Amino acid sequence: MITYRRMLGVLVLALLQLRYCMNTMSTTIVGHRGCGSSDPGGSSVYPENSLYSFKKALDNKIDGVELDVWLTKDNEVVVIHGTDDGLLGHTLLNDKTSTAKYIEELTVKEIQSYHYKEPWILTKGKEFYGKDVNVISNEYEEEVKYSTLSENQKLEKVKEYDQYIKAYQNVEEIDELEKIFKEYFVNDESDENKVEGAKSLEDNVDEIVEEENIEEENIEEENVHEENVDGESIEEKNIKEENIEEASVDDPNVEASTDMLGKEIDENMSEEEFVKSIQCEHCKSLYVNYISKKNYDVKRKMLLAKFIFKFYHVPLLTDILNTYKNKLTYDIELKGTKENLGLYLLEILKNYKDYKFKFSSFNWVLQDDDIKKKIFKNKNMKNIDYASYPYDNLKKIDLLKVLRKNKLNIPVALLFADDEVMPNLNSILCTMKYYNADWAHFSYRLYKKPIIINCNKKNKTISVDYLVKILHKNNKKIMIYWGTEDKDQYDDIIFYLKLNVDSLCPNNIELAKQALHQVHNN
Repeated sequence: MITYRRMLGVLVLALLQLRYCMNTMSTTIVGHRGCGSSDPGGSSVYPENSLYSFKKALDNKIDGVELDVWLTKDNEVVVIHGTDDGLLGHTLLNDKTSTAKYIEELTVKEIQSYHYKEPWILTKGKEFYGKDVNVISNEYEEEVKYSTLSENQKLEKVKEYDQYIKAYQNVEEIDELEKIFKEYFVNDESDENKVEGAKSLEDNVDEIVEEENIEEENIEEENVHEENVDGESIEEKNIKEENIEEASVDDPNVEASTDMLGKEIDENMSEEEFVKSIQCEHCKSLYVNYISKKNYDVKRKMLLAKFIFKFYHVPLLTDILNTYKNKLTYDIELKGTKENLGLYLLEILKNYKDYKFKFSSFNWVLQDDDIKKKIFKNKNMKNIDYASYPYDNLKKIDLLKVLRKNKLNIPVALLFADDEVMPNLNSILCTMKYYNADWAHFSYRLYKKPIIINCNKKNKTISVDYLVKILHKNNKKIMIYWGTEDKDQYDDIIFYLKLNVDSLCPNNIELAKQALHQVHNN
């Protein structure tokens, strides 16, 4: 009998360990903006959201990448992070006149006229830390310095980087880019005419809006059980979809500008004419000093140049999908003020049906109507304007509404900031139900300070493991992300892996891989 009990105990322990390993093995690694932020405070040696950054993610064999998309003035989807208020940001060699321009007010041609500058960690960041960049990236236990600066000190660092004007050049990887070019764009001539995205979307907006218009939906009761913080179950609610306003389209015949060279290549163009047509002086230098010396015919060199130049300028979403295909998953964060951005994305992504995508955004609106009644009944809630949650979304822009039950069945995620008092769990789950959101994305700082949520009578504090437990119990998935200034720490990554979160979005993808490997081997 004793032997049997011991065997049974060993078996149970083995099953528990197997379950733990299976859970942690399911945790995916999705590189933040490819392989990390290159803004001030960032640690990436590649320009963020660039084709180079996504190549690094693929080289490291992680699951996928997170990227930021905007809709330009001429209705093209570009991949760039920009500033919180919608400006071009600090990663480009842009002139003074464009610095104050909003991404949504620029055409794709204007945006792509600017060359990437060297990442902060290679320039002012190197001076800030006073160490070689390779040492910085490998010393995981080093005290985080940039994040502890005051806001004024950070602004000074940003100004310093804004004044830095050295162009990013990566000639060491030209041969590797050439291999990609040969594999995807030469051996397969059909890729020369790969889908360029929503060029004809203007003609289809009416049809798409009609298809995506969602009928009145009953919110089913969510099973939060006795573990809900405020002790209430989510009542059945009917939330009506507001009418989606059709965005005005300028000229339906506007031609997408995906060419940074100034003119198309034709059979009669000489190499001299081609060089003169290159508008970016940094790319022109790259061609003259390196690409022109390749042992190819002139047309092949021109095509190779066009491909390589895309790595030094803001890419279209289709540039990324056509280059790296379905070897990566794509977590697409919607940014800006144009609520029809999602429609353009759906029109593009319908051409990539064997790819794995996810939509996310900070721009969503709390959909728990019951909370409005509680505000008037409860004095403790009147100091918090729940009607405008998330608080940074002052204009109540809703970028996820048109995607909440999209025809492509692409999952949706709600992004939560790390400096907000969150709604109660019923409200979160109710809102996730409204958006048909399978995912919730939280900052890694979630466990660095108390999680405060607003309940019926007073604010309550909960633990991060409790939050994870409740969301998982309601069949929701969780991603933990690291922001622009966040330096990934090994212990932080291990903490969330042990909580069995579903995905990590780190800046340091190599460190995340190392931590995941250790957890699997323990």
